[in-house]
Amino acid sequence: MGKPYDHEYYFAGQGCSCGTMVCGSCHQQIFNHAHDWLAYKKDKNGDWGFVCHHRKCWPDQSGWEDAERSQMKYAEQVRLIDAALRKVCQDFGMTLDELLDHIGGAA
Repeated sequence: MGKPYDHEYYFAGQGCSCGTMVCGSCHQQIFNHAHDWLAYKKDKNGDWGFVCHHRKCWPDQSGWEDAERSQMKYAEQVRLIDAALRKVCQDFGMTLDELLDHIGGAA
């Protein structure tokens, strides 16, 4: 079997699956709505397939840690943009809907 590649990390409730996913480590079913999990591709004789693992069964947590940092950074960016838009609304005496209509109409 070839080397794993294209690792994708998912938190519970994210991602989708087709059929039953079974952990490549503990051989128990992965319920993507309830478990953090990962999938990667692995090839054999020129063909490839997905291999899945529970987060708790995977020794390297760095992929999820990167995803968690990315989510926190994104949430902070959204918070800053929201605060800036609210300030513009306050400065110009507009509602957020009015501002968004104005921005959308300016294009």
